[in-house]
Amino acid sequence: MSDGMVMEAAALFDDHEKWISFFELCDLRQRIYEYWVRKATQTIRDHFYKTRSDKWVCEPYGDTNRDTRWYLREFGMNSLGITIGWFYEIVLHLPDGDGYDTNAITEKLSRPEFMPISMAFDRIDYQQKDGKKLVECRNYIFDGQDDGGIMQYHDLAWYAGNQTGAFVTQVIGKVERLICDPKVTDLIIELNATTKK
Repeated sequence: MSDGMVMEAAALFDDHEKWISFFELCDLRQRIYEYWVRKATQTIRDHFYKTRSDKWVCEPYGDTNRDTRWYLREFGMNSLGITIGWFYEIVLHLPDGDGYDTNAITEKLSRPEFMPISMAFDRIDYQQKDGKKLVECRNYIFDGQDDGGIMQYHDLAWYAGNQTGAFVTQVIGKVERLICDPKVTDLIIELNATTKK
């Protein structure tokens, strides 16, 4: 930030009350983020609660105001499933590394027959050998702009609160490509069944 920009910003606070108001707003920043994201998250969950699946269960997870998890009913909540977490990453996620052979899952995901799972993501930003098997990091497009990067959380929170419909539609679409595709579901069932200890 240039000195000119700092001088311009400093000029906005020409009396003490404005300065105090600025600090009060800064203190509310995190709570505003949480409010916007909580509102959007509830809309996403309501969609999946209304369109219940025989195979998939949708539940709050981790930071329950923001994170949501879908797991296969027959394998339970600690099985390989889909998680929206870590500030809206879409993740093929295994929370229980002790109950499953995590290395076998990683190896199987590299096989051609399991490619439909990774192809259901818009992109794969990274993979881990532990719980986060495939990860798409905050890959959202608003106002027709796609920089191909990872959207910063403060930007994503603003869109979640102010372009809620566009945000919710994108999240639902990303999740439905994974849990509503019978082939992808069957492959995730196979991964759970063949790697459970």
